[in-house]
Amino acid sequence: MARLAPLAVAAACAALGAVAAAQQPCSASLDVQPSNIPIGLWYGGSVVHVKAEVPHGMPVALVFEGPSEHVTLHKKGKAGGILWMNVGDVELGGVPSAYLLSTSAPLPALGDPQTLETQQIGYAALGATVSGEREMFPELVKLKEQEGAYAVHEGALHLTPGQGGADSLVQDVPISPRIGEGQYQLRLVGFGNGQGRCLGSATLTLRQAGAAKSLRELAFGHGLLYGIAAVVIAIVAGLATGLLFGKGGSKGH
Repeated sequence: MARLAPLAVAAACAALGAVAAAQQPCSASLDVQPSNIPIGLWYGGSVVHVKAEVPHGMPVALVFEGPSEHVTLHKKGKAGGILWMNVGDVELGGVPSAYLLSTSAPLPALGDPQTLETQQIGYAALGATVSGEREMFPELVKLKEQEGAYAVHEGALHLTPGQGGADSLVQDVPISPRIGEGQYQLRLVGFGNGQGRCLGSATLTLRQAGAAKSLRELAFGHGLLYGIAAVVIAIVAGLATGLLFGKGGSKGH
């Protein structure tokens, strides 16, 4: 066993080195407009426009990904074999808060499962890297899809032949209003010779602004004042509703 240890260590180091090399940050930047999105009181989502040049004939994947988070899911089951109810909690770690993927070809045509996992392309790749009870990851995907925070569109990217041996990519990425404040990464990954490499990346910032920002700062910095203001607003709204719609409501017929 002692003779095998150095070989095992060397193999592990080589594997880690290959993964690290594959996941190195992109040196090129994507043309993303806008790169900073304000979230106001009436914010209803946004659309990000992405432009890039791609080596001719190369299949690509465009990934919009949020920071990793820890998620707790409520597990449903039958209590006593009769009633459906929460029977426990499921913990999942390393889950992207948002994940929007568009590709120029079906996932199997981009690369083998290991290549896709290394580049974090597709739900199967994400599920293989989360921690906790991974068998519940598909349920989390369903919930995220309903919120508009997760989506996979195979073959949705369209490349236009350009000059100089490059193809042109122009793509709109819709951002759901359920995707909250934070910094998100856009990555363009190209595939060839059984490998994937990053062709360009950009950071997209969603930030609260205007009245929404003021209310958030009031809520977190001055909780008592925020509570009083919320009660006053509720009372005023109730009185206004009564004045507008309550007239004549007590009259007999």
